[in-house]
Amino acid sequence: HENYPQFYHGQVFLLDDSGRRAQLISSTGEAGRALIQNRHSIGVGSESVIGQTTLRNTHIISRSTDEGAIHKRNELLPDTILEAAFPLRVGDQVIGALDLQSKSAQDLHLHLSIFSK
Repeated sequence: HENYPQFYHGQVFLLDDSGRRAQLISSTGEAGRALIQNRHSIGVGSESVIGQTTLRNTHIISRSTDEGAIHKRNELLPDTILEAAFPLRVGDQVIGALDLQSKSAQDLHLHLSIFSK
């Protein structure tokens, strides 16, 4: 988070033992502490950036302003304009996702290219 100030929020999800839910295990800031305290998790395959990233085993970038966007608004993170998630893998098996959120979409694709390699 400190090395990439263009992202105002970052979090890590790991799949539970069943492989059906992505459990939040690390998250930045006050919002992150609240989400972890509430044991926030997202269903694999759900209509969300994390749900689809963990299902499809590919990165997903979604603008909150796009019609039909897969990004789901979180009341604790109301300033998110762009959300990007990247699968975490061991070999070909998805074990979780890295989720990054930005208040601006301007020039962000340049910064995101480092994560999609």
